[in-house]
Amino acid sequence: MTDVLNLRDDCLRGFLSNLLPDGEVLHAQHVSCIIKNKHEAFVLGITRHRIILFNVKSKKLEYNIHFLLLNSVTSSTTSLVTLSTEKLILCIEATDVDLFLLQIFYLTVMSFPSCQIRNFYKYKILPESREEGILAKLSDQVEDKTEWSLLETFRPAYETICNFQNTSVNESVLWTIEKIYYPKSEKVLCLNDFDHLESSQMIALLSTLKYTAWFKEILCCKKKLPSEVITKVLETYRDCAGITSLRLSGIGVFGESLELLTSPEVPLTSLDLSCNNLDDKEMFNLSNCLYKATQITHLNLSYSTFTAKGLKALTDSLKQSCSSTLKSLLLNHCGNVRSDGWGCFSDLLCHCVSLEELSIADNSISIDTLWTPLQLSCVSHLQKLNLANCRYTNTRLDLSKSANKATRFIQTSQELAYINLSGCKLPAEVTMAIVSAISDNILLTNITLNLAGNDIGLTNTKDFCEQLVTLPNVTTLILRSNNLDTQLPDVLEALSSCRYLKHLDIGDNVCRTKEKTAVVSALYDLVNDSTNNLQSLDIANMKLKSDLFPFLGCLAYNKKLTKLNISGNLVGNTGIRMLSQSLSVNKHLRYIALDNNQIGVQGLQDLRAGLKLNRTLQNVKLPYNDIVACFKSSPESVITSLNQITEMAANNNAPRIDDEDNLLLKQQQYILSSSENLQLDSAVVGLYDTLTRASGKRGDDFVEKKKLGLALLKEAEKCYNLMGLLHEKADSKRKEIYSSVQNTDVYQETATRICDVVNTELGNLSMQYMSSLEATLPKLLDNLPDDDGKGSVLKYCKEKCKIKEDPVLNALTKTFQQELSMIIGKCMLQAENKITTFVLESMVSRINSVTSDVEKLNTKEEEKKHEAKIIQDDGDIDESIKQRRFTYTEKRKNIVKDEVRSSSLSGKPKPAVPAKPASLRSEERLNLLDDNKSTTDVASVKSNESDVKSQQSVVEDVVQETTLDKDVVVTSTEAKDEHVISEPQTEEEKLEVEEEKIEVGQEDDLVADIMAKVEEDKREDDEQAATEGKKSGRGST
Repeated sequence: MTDVLNLRDDCLRGFLSNLLPDGEVLHAQHVSCIIKNKHEAFVLGITRHRIILFNVKSKKLEYNIHFLLLNSVTSSTTSLVTLSTEKLILCIEATDVDLFLLQIFYLTVMSFPSCQIRNFYKYKILPESREEGILAKLSDQVEDKTEWSLLETFRPAYETICNFQNTSVNESVLWTIEKIYYPKSEKVLCLNDFDHLESSQMIALLSTLKYTAWFKEILCCKKKLPSEVITKVLETYRDCAGITSLRLSGIGVFGESLELLTSPEVPLTSLDLSCNNLDDKEMFNLSNCLYKATQITHLNLSYSTFTAKGLKALTDSLKQSCSSTLKSLLLNHCGNVRSDGWGCFSDLLCHCVSLEELSIADNSISIDTLWTPLQLSCVSHLQKLNLANCRYTNTRLDLSKSANKATRFIQTSQELAYINLSGCKLPAEVTMAIVSAISDNILLTNITLNLAGNDIGLTNTKDFCEQLVTLPNVTTLILRSNNLDTQLPDVLEALSSCRYLKHLDIGDNVCRTKEKTAVVSALYDLVNDSTNNLQSLDIANMKLKSDLFPFLGCLAYNKKLTKLNISGNLVGNTGIRMLSQSLSVNKHLRYIALDNNQIGVQGLQDLRAGLKLNRTLQNVKLPYNDIVACFKSSPESVITSLNQITEMAANNNAPRIDDEDNLLLKQQQYILSSSENLQLDSAVVGLYDTLTRASGKRGDDFVEKKKLGLALLKEAEKCYNLMGLLHEKADSKRKEIYSSVQNTDVYQETATRICDVVNTELGNLSMQYMSSLEATLPKLLDNLPDDDGKGSVLKYCKEKCKIKEDPVLNALTKTFQQELSMIIGKCMLQAENKITTFVLESMVSRINSVTSDVEKLNTKEEEKKHEAKIIQDDGDIDESIKQRRFTYTEKRKNIVKDEVRSSSLSGKPKPAVPAKPASLRSEERLNLLDDNKSTTDVASVKSNESDVKSQQSVVEDVVQETTLDKDVVVTSTEAKDEHVISEPQTEEEKLEVEEEKIEVGQEDDLVADIMAKVEEDKREDDEQAATEGKKSGRGST
């Protein structure tokens, strides 16, 4: 420290750097400062953002001045410079002041590239030649641009501001700006993206906006901000000339901060202070600022608490400042203004000649007082009118006048496209007048009409239905909660004729039990009527239950609906199963909502199965209320189903090549894999059941067959993964082919040849251009100088009329890879299918052969007794077979349902499907077919002829049922041994299963014997009755 005066400049930098914790000293030199007319020795240092002065005498860092604190820099000689701040004036004597000034200017410009030096501090350098020389050297070192990108300006400015405010640099802020905002060219700064920052870091971010000139709007929605941050937001708007819009909804704006909304260089055009509970005092402060906002076009002050006084101050300021430029005015839910306080608002509407959107929903203003001012000023530009829940207050004596006012306004409107009158409880006369006026105005097109909650069903809807038929310009109609009960079928029938209607909402109209069938029938006709163009339908909360099933079934082949909401209809798992079957075929639905439908675990699984084959449904609103109910019973299954449903919808949203051949290949692959797995399932279940029945048998033949059967079951498990293994090999080989093809020079050579041919033709076209020009204006080219004549034009055409090889190469590569992928995919799929079919057929044949051999051994009457050789069952195979039995049963059910449905639709005969295993007979049939009981144990005593006929009818039923079962079994050769579908659990079930093991041929012979016995009993009864004089008696068989 004592040798500071003797240190060289390069050593001084290291010395000062050790004293500073946050930066490297870029320049250091010995200087002399004039303090109180005395010269004191200092060491001057310059860092990236600051000027530091080390007092040699006191041996401490005495001055630390940030560049942003400088007010002026003056220099009259090359050895003296004066630095001025708000609290300090410092005169410095140095050997090379010009170098010092150049470094300060350079570092300032590098910190804020898009700003001029005079924006930060004033500078005066004498003589002027010195100033020009310093600025010339600065321009040589700094790039001069008129426009700077966000990527170039934000980081250095943000780091400088953080250094000035002694705040650490937050890397997440830099990443968000550089990786999200800049690539998307986003001009709106959303403070919700930075809600994780502390107040000091948020203030640093807002302070940086002043020096970037990139953002045009500041947005923050429903996020409570600290008072200092709110103040900084409004100061940033005031100081930053580029920001013209503020959307600060629900941030907690307070009265004093609103005084900062003074008009900057660029006036405010959009202001949103909704959900801030602005009272009268805050409205007075805002109104004072709005007096100067002469170019504001959008104003949203919804959800405020001001009274009639605050509304009066607002309307007065708007009338004087921006009534002619105001395009959007939103004052929803200002509940403290009573009905008699809205008179000033009607006066304001008479001056808003450019108003395009007006929304004053949920207020106590009377609707009938608005029609006249709207007609006087707003008919030319008004597009959106929202008067929801603004009640009609006039008496019935004024209905005709109010209806006439509404009619005149709508008939004279030229741009009206959205009308919201929901919850207004309009009288029937006014509603009819509005609908009729819309129908008569030919200038209005694509109108959205919201008449929800107007109790239309409580009035005579006949005239209303007649008006609906004639609506040529309404594309969206909302009729929710209108007590439409018995009238709903008539309304739907009328709407089916509206060929311009695209979106319909009739939810929350609960129907009576007798009317549900008629409503569903009308819905069916509505969505299948070829005369209309309905795309969106909302029938939520109508509780149609099972009556909605036919409508769900018709969705399979509907080609118009893209959006459907069936929430709250309580269709249950059965309805969801029908919907899933329709979704597996439907190719047009993009959105569906189905909450509150009593969906269980099985319903979610069915929905997941239906979406597997759907490639168009992009948004499925998950049934959260139903999920909560079924989550307790089976959480793992619910989570799996939800994840797969979400993944399928996300895959449908992902961009893909819509290639019909590729889609066909995927469908064929899925169908082939399913059918082959089903055949293997059938054979595996049959072999397992046969081995189970033979588990207690002994003998060399049995032992050998059991070993072979167990080995085949283990091999069969590997076959299930065969298709997946083949696909993995195919994918790896496909990648190898792509890499080998991409490494060749074929693409480059082809692209070069294409460019040569095309450029040659374009050059010829340039010559043709010049020939046409010479023929049309020959004197024009002759009178021009040679540099501006034919030669320059030809040169320019030859330079510009060329194509480059890079885009041609990219297009060629992309197209070729797509075609190559299709060709390779087809070849590989054919090979995979051939290999899979061959292996599975061989496996099924071997399993069936072993099953047949074991069955033959089981049917032998006498078994050779040998020493016991018991094979212990494999636990893994047992669990695997249980799963295969379940999947086989479910697949067989689905195939039977699909075939029945397809055959009923096409009229074709049903194809053969795997046979359903025989079910347990009834108690009477078991008694008749039991061959273990002797005839002496079965005693049938007939009292009269009616008993004999009853028994004979039972036998005929048995014969008919047996014949049907035989036909079912014969339809499939693969399932002839599958007469047991589930593994017996108890001893009673095992006995019943053993009693059921009767061959079909033996059953036929046994039934014939029983019928002969019945005939013999009948003859004996007749003879005995004749001998006893027609007296009742009993006979034994």
